[in-house]
Amino acid sequence: MKRILSCPLYDDFRKKLFDEAKHFNNFMSYDDKQKLVFLFTDTSLFFVGVFNVFPRILASKHVSAVKRIKNLEEQLYNHLKEEYPGAYVNEDQFHLRQSFTLQTYKRRKNLNKELLSEINKVNLESLASEDRINVRILRDYVKTFVRGHRWVMYGALNPFNNLEGIYSTDLEHLPVQIYEQISLMRKAIRLKRTNHLSSMVNVIERLQNDMNLHLSPFLSRNNSSIAQRSFQDKGILRQVQMAYEAYVELDSFLINEYIPSTRKAPGLHSMRNGIGYYKACLKFHTTSDISPDEAHVTGLDEVERIAKKVNKIKDQLNFNTDLTTFVKHVQYHTTITPVSIQ
Repeated sequence: MKRILSCPLYDDFRKKLFDEAKHFNNFMSYDDKQKLVFLFTDTSLFFVGVFNVFPRILASKHVSAVKRIKNLEEQLYNHLKEEYPGAYVNEDQFHLRQSFTLQTYKRRKNLNKELLSEINKVNLESLASEDRINVRILRDYVKTFVRGHRWVMYGALNPFNNLEGIYSTDLEHLPVQIYEQISLMRKAIRLKRTNHLSSMVNVIERLQNDMNLHLSPFLSRNNSSIAQRSFQDKGILRQVQMAYEAYVELDSFLINEYIPSTRKAPGLHSMRNGIGYYKACLKFHTTSDISPDEAHVTGLDEVERIAKKVNKIKDQLNFNTDLTTFVKHVQYHTTITPVSIQ
């Protein structure tokens, strides 16, 4: 037995075991510590000590690692609540206003880099299979954000388009949010990274509708004196007035500055480094390294495949029209069902 224990392999094993034991010393009971002393003083019963102590050390290590993962997940959750509060219902820990400043973007990057560094310190070998998967998902999520920050001076500078607009559940802070977004768009104009005009269709019309629908009624002279006093007492009237003024300034900015500065050519390739930005967008949405050309060809193939199937259905229903007319007909008529097609 002593001859076996003197070989380098077991010496190295004992050293590693001793290092692990020192790390978990504070978590061990008195009995476990006595067994640990016994383990390193009586070499003739070395393996007896291993079977008594080492499994407990491994269990402690696993519990510690799992707690660390939970802590990292909570850090990310709290970070998301703070940075994107409008997405969380019944959470009043933070103001319900998402910040739109370059300083905010930088802070988010630094927070995620720190979090990624902590995630990378987690020893996957000490975890169960399910916990390893959780760590990999967590790491991939945070790494995606850090990787995407390289392109923060592109799409993130243009918060308005025909798909996205103002969203806030906090009337008091809405004006600040609007002024921050105007500042971002002015940066986009200077860098020549604005949206194409086609992306801004109906944006101004929708903005003016929001003003008339949500804000103007509060400022109407037709409101009763009782209602006006109620609004005034609650501070609502002042908040609405400030929000309305911010909307008016945004409307003027879009009409006089942003729209005239929209990109002349469609497609991200028309801006400097636009292809690289497009590749990053593809990787984010597809989680693959597909090239823009491959994505384009795939899109054309899919359009052709779907068009063939729709044309087949059109023929089955004896529609003697072009494909576009047929699709519009289907959108507004509920008489066409899967049963009728069969």
